[in-house]
Amino acid sequence: MRSINYLTLLVLFLSSGCMTMRPLDDDQALTEVIKTGDKVEVIEKDGHINEFTVGKITEQFIAGNDEIGSHVTIPLEKIETISVEKVHGGRTTLAVLGGIVAIPIILVGAVVVCGSGSC
Repeated sequence: MRSINYLTLLVLFLSSGCMTMRPLDDDQALTEVIKTGDKVEVIEKDGHINEFTVGKITEQFIAGNDEIGSHVTIPLEKIETISVEKVHGGRTTLAVLGGIVAIPIILVGAVVVCGSGSC
């Protein structure tokens, strides 16, 4: 049972590094970079912070739903900064390779420990 808990923690740890929030450059047009379904963090000029999944983006506003399902609509002129969550290729590769190496080692260790009657 213990080995299953460790394995679960390892998988969660390895997968957590795959996604990162990346701020967009000022010269990028939001409607070209952000797509429906992207997860964004918007900091408004008044300091209010919103995190939500984009449902629609136009030349006037960005809209979507946050994690609890509330609808969010922000006019583009009110946006101070915006970051979009993207897959981090290097971290994803390392997580996959780490899992390929670590999981067999953990399983062999669990078999050895449990085989000796310590479980």
